[in-house]
Amino acid sequence: TTAKTFAFTLNKELVGVSSLKVLAANYKNTNRVIVPLFDARRQNIFAGVYRWKNRELVNVMPDRHISLEKLQEKLKDNEVVFIGEDAIKLEKEISEFFAGEDYIFAEGKDNYPSAMVLGVLGQKESVVENINDFIPDYLRLTQAEKQWLDKNSDEKIKYVKKFNDQL
Repeated sequence: TTAKTFAFTLNKELVGVSSLKVLAANYKNTNRVIVPLFDARRQNIFAGVYRWKNRELVNVMPDRHISLEKLQEKLKDNEVVFIGEDAIKLEKEISEFFAGEDYIFAEGKDNYPSAMVLGVLGQKESVVENINDFIPDYLRLTQAEKQWLDKNSDEKIKYVKKFNDQL
């Protein structure tokens, strides 16, 4: 919302860049798969899996909401680097799920988003044609949205239409 407001108000171009990709791009010169993550609570995380190929950061598992257990199953037998402030906070839980696997944790400033990295990645993205149509990919519905849809599943299309019509 903030980026959309700035872009609209200042008449600037808008591009979307994954926050997870920004973290992953901090970690260079590695053959390991890079797993940036944010804590989603209850042993769930928001994570993606990236790898450097020919000096380009490639997303090899789309960003998603996933349990640590399922992530471990997907990454079994890979050399992994976990990155992000929440990776450090979840070190104990990650160590339990990844016991016996080859993994490390990024250190220092690599665990925080970099405005410079965001700018470099943003230059490679397509410009949003209509700012009002841009919707960030939040990877999971909020609890309130889930509850509303559970109660109003027949009205899902109407809800989305109403929301978009208000813009």
